[in-house]
Amino acid sequence: MDPKTGNRPKVRALTPEEMRERNRLRKAQLGKTTLDIVKIEDQITKERKKTYKESVLDNVKYFAKQYRQVEYQFMNKIKDKSLQLIDNEKDFKVWENEAAECYNKMKENEIEANFTSQYERDRVEDISILEVANTIEVYSGHFFEKRKDDIIEAIENNPESKERAENLDIVTSLEKYALEHVWAVRDYKGLRSVSAKAYADNCRNTHNALIDRLNRINSIAREHNVTPLTFRNFETNEYYYNKKEDFGGFTDARAEYDRATVEKYCENAFSSIGDTRDNLLTAEVASSVADFHRLGED
Repeated sequence: MDPKTGNRPKVRALTPEEMRERNRLRKAQLGKTTLDIVKIEDQITKERKKTYKESVLDNVKYFAKQYRQVEYQFMNKIKDKSLQLIDNEKDFKVWENEAAECYNKMKENEIEANFTSQYERDRVEDISILEVANTIEVYSGHFFEKRKDDIIEAIENNPESKERAENLDIVTSLEKYALEHVWAVRDYKGLRSVSAKAYADNCRNTHNALIDRLNRINSIAREHNVTPLTFRNFETNEYYYNKKEDFGGFTDARAEYDRATVEKYCENAFSSIGDTRDNLLTAEVASSVADFHRLGED
């Protein structure tokens, strides 16, 4: 989409020089074989497709940058305390909607960009924030209880819901998944003493399960036309990571951003998470597990 108009990007018109060259080629076609003519037309088509993709990529970069800028503006205002929104969801949603609009437009153009790999996508979008503690997604954890109650009410009031009981169980289970991940990280001296791989796998699996559960609750909320817990879903690392293809570490940084964001969201949503982490994750253990919080492990 065009960043200014919101319309889909159009293939640019040929310049006068390109028009003259096309006419020259078409005149020359009289002396060409059918195969030569096909090659000429194919070349023109390839050039126009290239121009179109470049336009789409520009839009992806533009909206990704806009998304990051909204996040940074929000973070700075929270840090300098010029915004106090913990008890003001209405004003918070102004920021949340702006970030969501930029992020969703980026995702729309991402589909048209048809990236060759996840690594190419992440290099173009460059989605990562150095400090996640005060991002919009994390801050929305302060409104967890209200949003959860709204989702539950929508499920209960939907007479056509065939999965009512299952959906209710899912919506009310996020804290359980969050605590399971905290316990997995805390178990450094236990499981880690048996096998480093077993420990890393357990941390990663409980973290991915937590992210999947949050994403599922968001999907249920959207299905029932109520505000989701967070305006976007988050990515797990349930795939093979090839460090050699991740030039610049953009995929690694994006994965860490999403994973850390979900953790911080849960700390805002559940007071028990912070208390449990403080009680269980001693300084010694926290230092020991730091290396396990990267893409390939946790």
